[in-house]
Amino acid sequence: MLDGVKVNQMKVNHDKFQYIVFCRNKTISDEYISVRSNEIMSSSCVKVLGVYFDQKLIFDYQVDEFLSKGWAKAISVRTFDKDT
Repeated sequence: MLDGVKVNQMKVNHDKFQYIVFCRNKTISDEYISVRSNEIMSSSCVKVLGVYFDQKLIFDYQVDEFLSKGWAKAISVRTFDKDT
């Protein structure tokens, strides 16, 4: 992947790289991995194309985000309805 970045003359922000290890039975605690002298930090939850994935694939964070956005929209609709 990094070779393709060089060929296409793209700039990469290594600070935004992250990795996640999926495992249902235990939590992996490696803080970072090193790739070409760049440290990539681990994360317990990552967002990919709008979907949150957690280490155990339980999707608690995804559900919480979905519910909070739904409640926020419901409140804004209710507030709009009271104003009219």
